[in-house]
Amino acid sequence: MTGDGVAHIIGAIAALLWVLLAGFVVWLLREPLTAAVSRLATFEAFGVKFALSGGAALDAAIELAEKNPDWPVEVPAADRKAAIDRANAHRSVFEGAEILWVDDRPSNNRNEARMLRSFGALVTFAATTEEALHAVQTGAEQHHPFDLILSDISRDLPAFDKTAIYYVGHPNADAGVPAGAFGVTNRPDQLLQLVIDALSRVRKGAVR
Repeated sequence: MTGDGVAHIIGAIAALLWVLLAGFVVWLLREPLTAAVSRLATFEAFGVKFALSGGAALDAAIELAEKNPDWPVEVPAADRKAAIDRANAHRSVFEGAEILWVDDRPSNNRNEARMLRSFGALVTFAATTEEALHAVQTGAEQHHPFDLILSDISRDLPAFDKTAIYYVGHPNADAGVPAGAFGVTNRPDQLLQLVIDALSRVRKGAVR
């Protein structure tokens, strides 16, 4: 065997060892990597966009809600599964749906927004009622009206009669659903269920 042949073999072995080493490192770090990636609904690598499951974003939203002392939430595993299964079965109502989310602290809802986006919805945030009204007007002028509005409190947005969902920290169970709203909740899984119901009605989808 010539010197060039030996060098070629050594190079091939070295390349294989590097691949095996990289695979071993990824395997060792699989749990931290999974935890970090699960905080995103989508991520991009080498120019390719990857979408994560809505379940990962929902889990992150539930985890934060349950840890927040000011947000009394407890979501049974069966309810979480029911919401995800239903959303997966009715992805068509999400695909291309325009959702306006009005909240003075949009970052509080980042996981819920990622959840909705992972199923195909387009989520636009507005921090004030004025911003929301401007977004509604702009959408109408561009022939891209919003299908649904999510809000932290009741706001004067009459164009969304019966297609608004309130996502609040302390809903008043005795008060029922606020006038002009489709629903109210403080649970991420129930939010997903309400969005399915509302979009189904607005977009004429058949959901059971």
